[in-house]
Amino acid sequence: MNDRPATGAREASRRRLDPAFGSNKLLEIQRMKTACDNDGALLVDGSLPEPGPFDVRGETIAAACKASESWSTLQLIYQLVVLEAPGVVVELGTNLGFSSAYIAAALSALGRGGRLFTIDASPYRARFARRLHAGLGLGGVDYRVGLFEDVLPGLLDELPVVDLAFIDGQHEHDATLRFFELLSANCPGGAVLLFDDILNYSPEMSRAWSAVRTHAAVHSWAEFGDVGMVILGDRPGSNR
Repeated sequence: MNDRPATGAREASRRRLDPAFGSNKLLEIQRMKTACDNDGALLVDGSLPEPGPFDVRGETIAAACKASESWSTLQLIYQLVVLEAPGVVVELGTNLGFSSAYIAAALSALGRGGRLFTIDASPYRARFARRLHAGLGLGGVDYRVGLFEDVLPGLLDELPVVDLAFIDGQHEHDATLRFFELLSANCPGGAVLLFDDILNYSPEMSRAWSAVRTHAAVHSWAEFGDVGMVILGDRPGSNR
């Protein structure tokens, strides 16, 4: 009798990815991002009742797109989501929705019903992202509008667990550490947290990343250019 676990069957199951959300979908997203890079149409056009606290009247789509991640960062995010197969992903910083498009595409490729919860203070950016994702045929995304510090605690109360998070906003030392603490308290051991702009954004962000990667809750860490990744260890007494 063979007592070895059926790892082969599990691995085969892991590799049953929907080809509709593979390379061709990623190229489609990238083509749309390239178009946005040169789109002079207004993003913040006054059509919504209230702008976000950081919205600037007259801001164009091209100007907002400058804050979007690079092609290599987007590819990294997609690959990590496919490899980790998270059930729940939280993103801080929707912007125009390109990083969330890559995350949603990876979750759709996995076909396991994983969901993405993305937060941004700008209703204009949330609206743009929602339309972008709909046009790409991407679902499973929940959009929350408001400041991270106002929205994140309530969202975490709603979620049973967070398996993966991408922190790409409010690049300040204290805020970054606060979001890390909130998220890590709701993550199981082995969960992955990604931080953008860790090295070349500002000395403050570099210090924040140093504090995160050496935190007692972190099992291991890695750097991919300007993206930092930590894998969380098990917390004593935690049931997550």
